[in-house]
Amino acid sequence: MKKISFSLVLALALISSAIPSVSAYQFESSERQLTTDQYDQFDPTISGAIAVYSDRRNDDSDIYYYDIENDQEVRVTEGGGDQLLTDVSGNLIVYTNYGGENADIFVYDIETAGFQQIILPSNQRRPAISGNLIVYEDDRNGNYDIYLYDLDSQLETQLTFDASHQRKADISGQIVVWEDFRNGNVDVYMMDLSAENPAIFPVTNDPAHDMDPDIDGNIIVYASNRYSIGDIYLYRIDDGMTVPVTATEDYERNPGVSGGYVSYESDAAGDADIWLYSISLGVSERATFDSAEQYLHDISSNRLVFTDNRNDTPEDGNLDIYLVEFQFISDIDASPLSYDFGDVELGSSSSQIVTITNQGDQPYTVSTGLKSGSSPDYIITSDPSGQSVAPNDTVDVEITFSPASEGISSAILEINSNIPNPSVEIQLSGNGVPAEDPPEEQISNILDFIDASVEEGTLTGTGNGNSAQNRLNAFINMIESAGDLIDAGDIDGACDQLMAAYKKCDGEVRPPDFVSGVAAEDLASMIIELMASIGCGE
Repeated sequence: MKKISFSLVLALALISSAIPSVSAYQFESSERQLTTDQYDQFDPTISGAIAVYSDRRNDDSDIYYYDIENDQEVRVTEGGGDQLLTDVSGNLIVYTNYGGENADIFVYDIETAGFQQIILPSNQRRPAISGNLIVYEDDRNGNYDIYLYDLDSQLETQLTFDASHQRKADISGQIVVWEDFRNGNVDVYMMDLSAENPAIFPVTNDPAHDMDPDIDGNIIVYASNRYSIGDIYLYRIDDGMTVPVTATEDYERNPGVSGGYVSYESDAAGDADIWLYSISLGVSERATFDSAEQYLHDISSNRLVFTDNRNDTPEDGNLDIYLVEFQFISDIDASPLSYDFGDVELGSSSSQIVTITNQGDQPYTVSTGLKSGSSPDYIITSDPSGQSVAPNDTVDVEITFSPASEGISSAILEINSNIPNPSVEIQLSGNGVPAEDPPEEQISNILDFIDASVEEGTLTGTGNGNSAQNRLNAFINMIESAGDLIDAGDIDGACDQLMAAYKKCDGEVRPPDFVSGVAAEDLASMIIELMASIGCGE
């Protein structure tokens, strides 16, 4: 395959206080073609080494994926109408299937080659996935609303209720973003699912159109026509700061963000190209150079995939998927450029090593610190400040996250040296969660909850006469039996017993429930939480 490599060394002076100053850096990239079929492959998404795209070689549109590291293309769907609008997270691919009466969401597991259809009324489209959570737009209410589906609990939650359209949702961890039309123009809104009472929050409120949001960790990017035909903006969730990525008369659009980099499409060079922006350096570089058009792209860390029409023919058309792997290199390099500690229980901690590399040609003395405004939940537990770092040598800084309260917090680790170099900023985030009760205590809590709910009249046995009390007693016996099995170390047996109990209070017609009432839903949730804590299904 043809590869293009180039390296640019630039000296820039940036005056914006929101962007780190830069003295020198290098941008390196290599390009290769992933698909070569004569028909169209288009609209790719990427997660790690897996690029997913739509393909029309079989008349209708099917889903394929390309394993970049193993150089292998795999067909996912076969026939049955068009499958489009994909996303991928780890080994899970989600896509919209238009082969039935309605548009539906399907999930494909690369490891097992298994499919799961999310069976819901009306039309669901444009899915996005992060871990076990899927967001999508749904028109069951006469307009498009944003919904959430949890693959673990198999529960759906409506997130937006405004009568206008909400669409083009994206998700990263517990944060959901989308386009929202409630104000008569297009704005970007978000919701933090980890909050005690999740609520919508306007990311933008400009009278212009702010659209096409994408999110990775603490960073939201979007396109806007507030000052020109189209520019790209960056929003930091932790401090609410908005930073312009572009500010030109050129048409910039369709941004993506991942691993400290922003990608976007631009006509600055006269045709549609993909450009890349380093958040830590505050600079942009052109990533594609062919005279044809490059568009419909996605980014995952230092990998960029896009649709390219350079092989197009008047007779058949021919869109292909290309890959660019890239890096911005400064004398100070740090890895990772961002880190999410995930859920950490209150009273415990989690640590992460950030490795600093001297990529220059002279030694420097490194200094590190947490930027003003960083949460006190983050501390530097191993600090290399004052150490001399030789060319090609490395030092490590250790960051520890010890949440003092529930909820998401963030910090910025700033790395500097004693010679002219760009400051490097490491975006840190984490979510403090309540410490999980041990299984024995959870069993006791469930039994106490049943007793209190029965006394309050919010939980009763089902059936008439003695049947109601007998079924309630049988249900209690199932929970107690699960506790005995946990004590005996028989986790598989406890999981079977808890699943049987869950099915007796889940509100489904079959099998018939043993208990009912307004407390039954909370009871079912407590059982699911207990099953998760002891590892059922793993």
